[in-house]
Amino acid sequence: MTPSASLSQAALESLCRTLGVSAGELKITTLGGGLYERSYRFSSDEGDWVVRLPVGEGAPCGLELSVEQRLLEQLGAAGFTPPIVASEPSEGILITRYLSQASCWCAADAREPGNITRIAKRLRDLHRREDDLPPFRALRTAVEYRRLAAERQRLTTEQQDWGREFLELARSYDAESSPATLCHNDLTATNILDDGQLWLIDFEYAVCAEPILDLASLASMNDFNAAQQACLLDAYYQGAAPPFNMKKLADVIRLSRFVSYFWALACRRDEREDAPVERFVENVAAMLR
Repeated sequence: MTPSASLSQAALESLCRTLGVSAGELKITTLGGGLYERSYRFSSDEGDWVVRLPVGEGAPCGLELSVEQRLLEQLGAAGFTPPIVASEPSEGILITRYLSQASCWCAADAREPGNITRIAKRLRDLHRREDDLPPFRALRTAVEYRRLAAERQRLTTEQQDWGREFLELARSYDAESSPATLCHNDLTATNILDDGQLWLIDFEYAVCAEPILDLASLASMNDFNAAQQACLLDAYYQGAAPPFNMKKLADVIRLSRFVSYFWALACRRDEREDAPVERFVENVAAMLR
């Protein structure tokens, strides 16, 4: 996928007007990270930007772009995320500043003890912020993602069994939890940038939830072992006992893996064209078995 294939000429011209540059002076490069090539660096003598395109038709929806933009404006001003420049709501496009000195983490980075301490502090600071985002409803998410996944392909017996377990864990989570704070809710390592300071990106699935949702998301999406989970809890709660036991954390980690797994199934297109998605599906399936 290239910007020219993904953007209409009118949309590209609109972006250029927004950025105050001509198409001829732009250098456009694909940025790594994520399952789809949908983030691009637009650079010129006038500036450096990240242009993020929508996931695509049929993918599970996150926040409306206007809501995400408002959130990013607040978080950008507070130094949690790169400053937002503009958006193109009709095209589902978001534009932020490119951080030239920052690199995105990989899962191994997220598992480093020193980095666990750093990201725990960053999340603790994020969770102190108040916002009126929609609450996380696990059961609603499970029902919707299972439905979308089943529309994309015929589910195997194993996948049907996982779908039922997904519903059970979601019901349990909703019964025992209440929305409490802003949570990122998609803490794959590639959504963490590091230039000496940690920056969080892609808040499109942000919700109001209990902090355990983000702790479980970080642990599940970066394959933390038991020692790394314990390190995360110790760093986040600063040595105090967490308000839940390890069984509860394990359940929410498994719930988070089901969210990721069925999200990926719901995004699936032609398997021959979606190699990164297929690898992700198989990796998460291995964690679930």
